[in-house]
Amino acid sequence: MRIANVLIMVATSIWGLILIAGFSVYSGAKSLHLPDLPNSGQITYYLGIPAAFLITILTCAVLANSFRRGAKGLALLAFISSVYAMPHMLFFTGGI
Repeated sequence: MRIANVLIMVATSIWGLILIAGFSVYSGAKSLHLPDLPNSGQITYYLGIPAAFLITILTCAVLANSFRRGAKGLALLAFISSVYAMPHMLFFTGGI
C-alpha cells in the first residue's frame, strides 16, 4: 500500500497544481471584463476536469486505505491520471 500511496500523492500534487493554475487562468480571464470570457468550455477545462480528477483520486485513496485493499487498482489509477496530465496541459494555454 505504501507505493500506491506515494503514487497517489504524486498524482494528487500534479492535479492540485493544475487546478491552482486553472484558477489563475480563470481569474485572469475574468479580470479582462470581456463579455464572452471565460466561457463555459474554459471553465470546464481549467477548473472542472482538474477538480473532478482530484476528487476522484482522493475518494479512491480514502476508500482503498480504509478497507486496506485495492493497492494495485489505486496505483493504476494514479499512474493513468498522471499520464493524462501531460496531454491535458498541452492544450492548457489555448489563448484568449
